Amino acid sequence: MRKEENSEKLLYSDSLLKVQLLSAADMTSLLAKSNRRLGAYLRKEKLHLVTAESLTAGSLSGYIADISGASDYLSGAFVCYTNQAKQTLLGIPAPMLEKYSAVSAPVVQSMAKNSLKRLPQADIAVALSGYAGPQTANWQEKEACGTVYFALALPLQLIDKSTQVTCAATDCIACDYGDDVAVFTYKKIFSPKRNLVRLAACLFAIRELSAILAI
Repeated sequence: MRKEENSEKLLYSDSLLKVQLLSAADMTSLLAKSNRRLGAYLRKEKLHLVTAESLTAGSLSGYIADISGASDYLSGAFVCYTNQAKQTLLGIPAPMLEKYSAVSAPVVQSMAKNSLKRLPQADIAVALSGYAGPQTANWQEKEACGTVYFALALPLQLIDKSTQVTCAATDCIACDYGDDVAVFTYKKIFSPKRNLVRLAACLFAIRELSAILAI
């Protein structure tokens, strides 16, 4: 990593950490620790995870696979960088993408739920979509550069009783408790620094899932 990149910092927070200025090195270290803890839990509980990724383009599943033996709990990943890929791989309706855009709560919710349907051996799904930047002078998207939406889908029996209170106190914008699966939706706005946004998105996804599972 170039020196100037490593010196950049980004305001970061999740339900397990107060707002802090973190560098790429800080986030990478925290990501590695959180990843190991989540992996150990999933392996112990015999749970399987699938990711559905847009702006991170497979980076999240890549970080998870960094752990030796990750095949015990990582079932797979859907890399849906374009709208066409979201439609083809996960069956996201074109009218939904046109109405809400790819960076929206309804789209990430559908990405998470549909990835569980497409890969039924998975128990938990993590979906994310956002604008990593850089922001240009003629920015015309519906959301600000640095905006990331997340959806975490998991079986109801895995959810701790305090989760609803925890989510209400963080960035969770919707908690949908279905018959069998609960979907938690989040919106974060990071500083529009492309590599840091993508790294922060991976870190937030892993740590927020850990918080829901009360790891």
